[in-house]
Amino acid sequence: MTPTTTTIQSTSLYFRDGPSDKEYHASIEPKADGFIVTFAYGRRGNTLTVGTKTEAPVSLADATKVFDKLIASKVAKGYQSGFPGRPYSPGRPNTGGTQLKFKFVESASFVVTARNAKRSVSLGLFDNKGDGNTLVPAGNVTIPPNHAVPAVGEVCETKFLYAFRESGCIYQPVYVGKRCDIPASECTTDQLKYKSQAEAA
Repeated sequence: MTPTTTTIQSTSLYFRDGPSDKEYHASIEPKADGFIVTFAYGRRGNTLTVGTKTEAPVSLADATKVFDKLIASKVAKGYQSGFPGRPYSPGRPNTGGTQLKFKFVESASFVVTARNAKRSVSLGLFDNKGDGNTLVPAGNVTIPPNHAVPAVGEVCETKFLYAFRESGCIYQPVYVGKRCDIPASECTTDQLKYKSQAEAA
């Protein structure tokens, strides 16, 4: 069984301004005889850069000071807390006009097929149009620092905008968490909403 890390405190922040769509996660976690402050940041849907704000374990009081200062600095720059799908803000159509367009987030359950570098895992689904026993690739998703990295074979819930019909991979994935209540056999490709790469472009 993969060991899990007990998170003392964690916050996820999101920033959306024009083409910029970023996320930032910070956590206080126990280590050795003290505590450390970890972070992960980057463009939403991409592999995040991870690190620590404390060179060595410190007291909980000191870790909390570092954590609070870090979150305050991000909020001052325009980051906001909230559900990961919320910062998908409305915009005007490319052709102009008064109508607004919105991005609608989908959600599906996937089987973890591999652990990658930088807290990322590969996802797979059983092809309901094939023999039903073959896992097909569905893309990768970054695991936020306030979640334990799931093991290969476990089921996890991930939100996304759509899947590419050509590759079957999901676009702009956001990890939600493990799903111990869903068997792997129910993670099938009929959960996906597809869009061709030409349509997405």
